[in-house]
Amino acid sequence: MKKLLRLDRNNRWDLEGIELAIRERVGKSENFIGRVRELEFLYNWADNIKNEVSRSIAFLGRRKIGKSLILERLYNIIYSEKKGLIPFYYEFSEGMRTGKEFYEDFISRFYLQVIGYYTRDMTFNRRAVDKRTTVNFTLLLKQLKTLDIPHKTEIMTDLDICVQMVMRDESPYEYVIAATATPRGFATTPDVEEKVVQMIDEFQFLNMYIDAGVEDKPCKAYMSTAEMKVAPLLITGSLMGVVSEELMLWLPHRFDEFIVPKMNAQEAIHMTMNYGKIYGHGITPEIASYIVHITNNVPGRIIDILTPKFGKPLITNDVDADQALKYEVEDGTIKHDWDEYLMLAMKAVNNINMRRMTWFLCKHEGEWYYPGDLKREMSLDIDDQKLRDELALLYKYDIVERNRGRYGGVFDRTLKKVLMTNYSDILGLPEKDFDEYY
Repeated sequence: MKKLLRLDRNNRWDLEGIELAIRERVGKSENFIGRVRELEFLYNWADNIKNEVSRSIAFLGRRKIGKSLILERLYNIIYSEKKGLIPFYYEFSEGMRTGKEFYEDFISRFYLQVIGYYTRDMTFNRRAVDKRTTVNFTLLLKQLKTLDIPHKTEIMTDLDICVQMVMRDESPYEYVIAATATPRGFATTPDVEEKVVQMIDEFQFLNMYIDAGVEDKPCKAYMSTAEMKVAPLLITGSLMGVVSEELMLWLPHRFDEFIVPKMNAQEAIHMTMNYGKIYGHGITPEIASYIVHITNNVPGRIIDILTPKFGKPLITNDVDADQALKYEVEDGTIKHDWDEYLMLAMKAVNNINMRRMTWFLCKHEGEWYYPGDLKREMSLDIDDQKLRDELALLYKYDIVERNRGRYGGVFDRTLKKVLMTNYSDILGLPEKDFDEYY
């Protein structure tokens, strides 16, 4: 099978030969544009799993940066190439679940994807990644009996053991350990030659929403599993600071961490032109470049600006783009997204200080401040240790950036506009600054 990661033109991808084993949330697959460096890196990482040399990696980035889209395309390429790599995608979601519930859900969805790989029937893969689909061991065993696939006996034996474990009353954490060990267990089964590529989306929700009983950090179940070269993990996290801290504290040296960068400028311009045409905007390359600039090359923010809504203008010039941005930051998707990040941080940080420091760092984007420098520049009346704690929490919840002990504003300029538009009273912004972009 030839390599299926191939560029076409204008940063579009050649889709010939790629089967959509799972539906991509981008919609039509031809609308996935760019992310060349990122996909090349992950493709080579996955390819080296066959040689058992790839380490587990954490692919971290805020919402709207496009992490899940990249994973979904990688999944479909790996599935389509049939080179002895079984792709496994699992997304942690919000909402509490017991360790036992997670155990049955995780393992069932894993084996559905194994079956889909061997049968080449994408129905199994799509069921596995659809959270609306009910999955359980009984249904899976019933389906498996009618199939003729490699290692059927071993899979059925494992599922029979799983059924017995569900009937027992083990500690919740034991179920989490057993679930997370299943992909590597299958890959190390005698005579199984395939390796497993584990793609675990929204990793921060594992500790937040899986009830593991007395163990309040269920991510520790991956301590040994994450080191296995036959089934390494590719995890993502939207709360970068949270995931990074958890990996440092509970899974030290198990993952190589990478920050998903903002989109390459030319890729972002081509994407903007494409969606502009789809949505009926009159966008020139110059207008596209301006939209890319005000969104800091963040693909999801570009889509937010371009998505038609009642009362929002069609974009034919820079003024229209500014009006579309104004619509989104006053009461649109961009405002609501940033409010969620701000609310998470406000649970632990004084909200007035939080917004003031966030605004100051956004306003001075590109500059970096040690806590003492920030205290002096802002004339803050706050204890030094408390200031450090609050800045650390702002970083943890992705409201500010940190670099070697210094803090700076995030690279998404839309946060600056949200703060200016919605919190001018707290920030004490003069009227002349209210409508300014910078």
